[in-house]
Amino acid sequence: MRKLIVVNMMSLDGQNEGPGRNVMVMPMDGAFDTYNLEMPIRCC
Repeated sequence: MRKLIVVNMMSLDGQNEGPGRNVMVMPMDGAFDTYNLEMPIRCC
């Protein structure tokens, strides 16, 4: 059986989208990319 890794990004008030249901307003920078690249290595 394979492992499934799920990442859900949300703000401190529990929202996962911005005005007009726009998910691109969430702050996704280089640190977020690095975290997602390293996650499978740490989990397995």
